[in-house]
Amino acid sequence: MLLKDANEFGALLQLSGALCGWLYVRHAPRRGVAFGFGEQYFGMRNAYYRAKRRRAARKFEVYMGKQGRKVHFDDEGRYVDPDEKKDPNDKRWMN
Repeated sequence: MLLKDANEFGALLQLSGALCGWLYVRHAPRRGVAFGFGEQYFGMRNAYYRAKRRRAARKFEVYMGKQGRKVHFDDEGRYVDPDEKKDPNDKRWMN
């Protein structure tokens, strides 16, 4: 009786392992699991730093306004030089 239960348990383990393997292959990111986690981490980190840059730009605009000077920043917190016209979609000049 004990041997029969052990065989059934072993078969159940093999089937559950096969199911987990199939789910992993089916739903894992194409470039690997580490790539998917890295993209999420760096995306959150970059969003955090963009928000900090926008906040600092708004504070600097207020400070320079009190000094009697006008400065302008775009939506992402990059300085827009009033004398020089640049394409705002050109990301090459971004810090």
